Formats: sequence, structure tokens, C-alpha cells
Amino acid sequence: RGFNHFLKTALLTLVIFVAGISSGLGQCVNGVEYPSTVFNPASNPGNWVGINDGWCQEYTLFSVVCGSTYYFQTFKNAAGAADRYATVTNSDGTTVYGAGWTSYNNNYVIIWTATFTGTVRMYTHVNWYCGGDGSYSQVRRCVVVAYGSAPAQPSAITGNASICASTSETYSVTNVSGVTYAWTYSGTGTITGSGNSISLNATTSGTLTVTPSNCVGNGTASQVSITVNTAPTATAGAALSAICQSGTSAAMGGSIGGGATGATWSGGAGSWTNSTNASTATYTAGASESGSITLTLTATAPSGCTNATATKTITVNNSFPNWGNLQYPASGSICP
Repeated sequence: RGFNHFLKTALLTLVIFVAGISSGLGQCVNGVEYPSTVFNPASNPGNWVGINDGWCQEYTLFSVVCGSTYYFQTFKNAAGAADRYATVTNSDGTTVYGAGWTSYNNNYVIIWTATFTGTVRMYTHVNWYCGGDGSYSQVRRCVVVAYGSAPAQPSAITGNASICASTSETYSVTNVSGVTYAWTYSGTGTITGSGNSISLNATTSGTLTVTPSNCVGNGTASQVSITVNTAPTATAGAALSAICQSGTSAAMGGSIGGGATGATWSGGAGSWTNSTNASTATYTAGASESGSITLTLTATAPSGCTNATATKTITVNNSFPNWGNLQYPASGSICP
């Protein structure tokens, strides 16, 4: 086996350097399988499982279980326990999961958490140029497993706890690699999107829940209570009769509805009485303002919603005519 391995080593090394290290510097996936056995780290939990008589430019197959963490280690099987270079890939050597120097004495290992159940290859080489050096390249290839667990509870859900009915709000948790997230809502609403961030369009209050999972199982869910408020409405009321400068209007006759929590009338250069009562508020015109004045009723929105407004106009007539420009018949309205 030693002579044949030497020939294989020489040929493989030559191919690598001629091809310009085609396998990628530091990701060595050249080599032959030895032995033709799949080792199962779970067969001896907490202990190293593998071979003691391997060579550089070889690989060994190890079985893995989704969610478990594996510690890969290789070192020279001789006095001094010299460092060796290892690469861990999928079962056919096309995807690299980890690569680097490992050492028994210094506890250098490649640590990788499986995202599937199956087998992986562990390659060994003298250096990160993917080389071997004949009989001095004999190495150990060993793996120990730490069994996986369900994911931890997600971070607190971010997003508004009070929202307006039939509007879309975004909620999210911190993303963790290898974890999937399932979102549910106990109220009436629609969830769109997936992963660690979704949008919720709800019409009734409820609890938003996100449950993490990986190939081991489900973790503890995170939740947030969502209060769904109704949007406010505002109605300005019937048209108002004209008033004179410094005169006071009739009651505004406005109204608010929906989820409105209050009302305020505003506008004009004059003053208001009972401005926070949509129906009974009155407006007193300023001594110098005239013409068409816009008055606005604002309905205050509950948390998560937007204020609603409604407007109407009132005409303010001059108290006295401009006698210098008076014509007969006089146009417009004047006050006595």
C-alpha cells in the first residue's frame, strides 16, 4: 500500500501544480478514499472516532446527523504530533464546509454543525497547497460529535404593538443561521413573507407568535400582543351662514367617529370657543379678516393610526364698506 500510495501522491501533486492548484488554495479536495468504511462518531459519544493509519492526500467518510456539531482533527501519526491540513466537504467533495490546520497537542480543530443527515469527507494534506510527502505523511483522521439541540428562543419581536386595522406592519426577529421561523397570528389577519421578517395585515387584536426550528426540532417561541385600532373619521357638518368681522358663527355641527380619541377645530385668524367639541364649537372672526375662510376639523387617531381631517368654509363680510369705491348698486354683502 505504501508504494502505491507514493505513486498516487506524486501524480496528484504534479496535477495540482500544473493546473495552478485548481482545487483552490486552502481547500484541498484531491485524494483517494481510505478506508472504504463510513465511520459513525455517534457510535462512541464523547470520544474520537476515526483511523490512526491514514495518509495525506486521502479522505475518510464520516456519517453526520443534522443539528449536531462535529470536531474534526488530524495530526501526524509520529513523534511530535506535527500539524496537518484538513478539509471537510460534502459526500462527493464538491462543497467545502471547513478547512484549516489542526493539531492534537494545541487543540486546533475544524468545528462544523451539520445542516443535513448524511455523510461528509475529511481530507488530509501536508500543507494548504494540497501536497503530500510520501511515508512521512501518515496521519490520523478523527472526529468527535457533540449532539445538537433545538434552537434557542428568538430575540424579542420588533414592530409596533399597536396598529391600525387593515394596514400592513412589519415584524422581525434576529436571524440565526440554520434556523427556520414559523409565524402565526391568533387574531384575524394575513401574514405575508417568511423567514425572520414578515408583514401582518390585521383587523382584530391578537398575539403574534414566531416559532424557531432546525433539523433537531422546535425551540421556544417568542410572542408579542398586537392591539388593532380602528381608523378615525371626521365630518365637517353642514354649511355655515356668513358672519361679519368680529362676528361669531353658529355651532360647527361636525362629528367624529371610528377610533377617534378626540377632536379639534382650527383655522382662520380669529378665535374659537369649545374648539375640542366637534359639534358645538363656534368661530369668532378677526376684526380685519374677510372673504372665504377655511376651517378644519381634526379627529385624533388612536395609536398606530393616522389623524383624519375634514374642512368647510365660512364667509366673513366687511363690517363697513369702502365709501371711496362704493358704486350703486353695491356688489357683494356688507354688514351694518
